[in-house]
Amino acid sequence: MADTKDVVIDSDGHVFEDNEEIISRLRIPKEFIGSTVRSGLFPPSSHVQYRFGRRPEGAFGVDSQGRYSNPGPDGWIDFMDTVGISSALLFPTQGQRIGRIVNREYAIALAQAYNEWLAETYLDRSTRFRGVAILPMHDPEAAVEELHRAVTELRMSAALIPATGVHLDVTHKQYWPLLAEAARLGCPLAVHGGGHWDLGMETVNVGAVANALGHPVSIMIVLGNLIFNGLFDRYPDLRVCFLEGGVSWLLTALERFDRAASGVVPFNPRGEVLELPEGQTMRDYVIRLLRDQRISVGMEGDEHDLPYALESIGHQPFMFSSDFPHEVNADLVSQQIQNVRDLTTSDESAAPAILGGNAAHFFRI
Repeated sequence: MADTKDVVIDSDGHVFEDNEEIISRLRIPKEFIGSTVRSGLFPPSSHVQYRFGRRPEGAFGVDSQGRYSNPGPDGWIDFMDTVGISSALLFPTQGQRIGRIVNREYAIALAQAYNEWLAETYLDRSTRFRGVAILPMHDPEAAVEELHRAVTELRMSAALIPATGVHLDVTHKQYWPLLAEAARLGCPLAVHGGGHWDLGMETVNVGAVANALGHPVSIMIVLGNLIFNGLFDRYPDLRVCFLEGGVSWLLTALERFDRAASGVVPFNPRGEVLELPEGQTMRDYVIRLLRDQRISVGMEGDEHDLPYALESIGHQPFMFSSDFPHEVNADLVSQQIQNVRDLTTSDESAAPAILGGNAAHFFRI
């Protein structure tokens, strides 16, 4: 492993799904598994995610000749050894789009099959891999059951909640039993940007614009719903992380949420909306959740606003994320790790926490 004095934990890596292996685990009669399922287990990305351009060699498993290859477990271990990562949380690629599936029964079966494939292919391969389950949000009861199974039987460390691409986000009342079960199990929920649906970007003509705005805006919406609906108070053991939005979106959320809360008194006859005690600001409330690591934020290594965020909030909520093998290669990730160290020289405790300690605490590694 690369020589580094700090333990590095990747809070947001990705796998490429092996469709044939997942199909072999589908609890669906063979006559229902036709060519459509075999060619694409999950629905396609939103059209605003289509980007015309060149990615770095090695990103998305593409070599200098444009040939595609799936890194798989062995490729992931080689990558971790090269850049000095001790453990990695593994998120899906296509599986982030499970919420776009129309058929409820298929979504349930596919979530089960994917989670079993991830556990058997990666978690059984090495204890350095940490699994992130996908859930059939189409059916709240089934989602609760699969979350329980994923944690207690398949050894998953977290569960994915797509920020967009589901009918209702996880903060709506029909999903409160899911939040309760996650809190009871001590399983973090990971809100992941990337779908870019329903965000008003249909007229964007350069894909990079959608990529830049879709991630932070979508996760900001979910955070706002969690906060203003008082769900962290309702479920005191609930922990949620927000990924692929960088750092600056959080600073914007703090400012805008604080301003909005100070100007509106909610109509709240059933006590289901957050009401702050006299003298407490929304900014203070959210920063307390961040410092208590009830809310965590994934970041890469090129966020120039990190020093200001550390001064305003502290280092407790921030966790290093590589996004490998999306968009990046080993050289870029190594540079990002060094960037974190360079940006935190004023606080010697910040870099070890951001690169490894915070994720170890949040994901119970």
